[in-house]
Amino acid sequence: MQSESEIPREVLARQRAYVRQTTTPTEENPMSTTETDAPAEVLTIDEAATILRISRNAAYAAAREWRATGGKTGIPCIEIGRTLRVPRAELERLLGRTA
Repeated sequence: MQSESEIPREVLARQRAYVRQTTTPTEENPMSTTETDAPAEVLTIDEAATILRISRNAAYAAAREWRATGGKTGIPCIEIGRTLRVPRAELERLLGRTA
């Protein structure tokens, strides 16, 4: 297999364009990935903390609070396995922005 430095730029550009084209979510395959600059549907707790301009520890505490109070207070989050994610739409709603 050739390294990227040995492959002509035109070939690399075509390959990357093909990958972007074939990995765009469709109705048939909504789980496929894409290489666009579209904002993520879910954020990590750290990313949410950055948006909220609070510390990582405060964000995790607020996520725990949200889970403990059944969503009455804190940062909205979902648990996926052992990880927590913040739905962008819920964070935008919390901030009073249109999602």
